[in-house]
Amino acid sequence: MMTDTRVTQLIAKVRELAKERPDNKYLAKPCFYLKGGCSDNTIGCIFGQALVALGYSFGEFGAMNIDILLEKRLGFSLTLKQRSWICRVQLHQDADKTWAQSIQEADETISNDFRDGIMV
Repeated sequence: MMTDTRVTQLIAKVRELAKERPDNKYLAKPCFYLKGGCSDNTIGCIFGQALVALGYSFGEFGAMNIDILLEKRLGFSLTLKQRSWICRVQLHQDADKTWAQSIQEADETISNDFRDGIMV
């Protein structure tokens, strides 16, 4: 299976946002990709902000799981490891973890082979 470069770009952008604003938390409940505020007064969750920064305009999809949004709505091709990491980042963010904590906990749960966007 060839690596979907869009996934690599998304993961890199998510990591970049978390590095730029490590203490940021998404505060909205229920969770939405492009609605609801963060602790730094930006709008949208880490994946919503990353997708917009990458030029995607997909409207409001409510509380749809991130893997379904990426695969079914946007046509991304995720490996099992990518899907697991992305879902864990989203899960931790939605559980009131900071963006840095969300990345760190997903990294620790999945494998170190995934650090810095390396796909194995």
